[in-house]
Amino acid sequence: MSGPFTFPVARAIPYDNSDSSSNAENVKDALDEISNIADVAIFTIPLVYNGTISSDRFISYSNLTPNSPIVVPINSEFLGFTFSNSRNGADFGLEFRINTTTGTAFYSVSKTNTRFFSDNNPSQLFTAGDIITAKYLDQGGNSNDVVIVLTFRAIV
Repeated sequence: MSGPFTFPVARAIPYDNSDSSSNAENVKDALDEISNIADVAIFTIPLVYNGTISSDRFISYSNLTPNSPIVVPINSEFLGFTFSNSRNGADFGLEFRINTTTGTAFYSVSKTNTRFFSDNNPSQLFTAGDIITAKYLDQGGNSNDVVIVLTFRAIV
């Protein structure tokens, strides 16, 4: 046998995709789809603010370094985030921006009487080196000891 294996047989074998989310119609394409899914890397960036947070504050890696930019390390898609704070009944909003603290937010959310929540709607593409800002807006009861975990999918 000489040369690389090219899957001629796998291309010829039909694949029934009726009970899967696959678009493949042959075994070779189904294997390629699985390979692409396996290569996806999911990563998170945690943001922390200890103490009572006031309006118009930017939440970063830690409030010990309040002006630290949150740098996206690789080309990726922002999939969503979780929010948690130690105070029951907080009323607040969050605004997420790319490469600015004052420009138009790519995603905003407002919550009433909330302690924990997650959101997977803010799909946004980032290039390696982009900066993401998360601005807290007090809308009543302030949050205490905030943790936000941003979730990304690497784009390779």
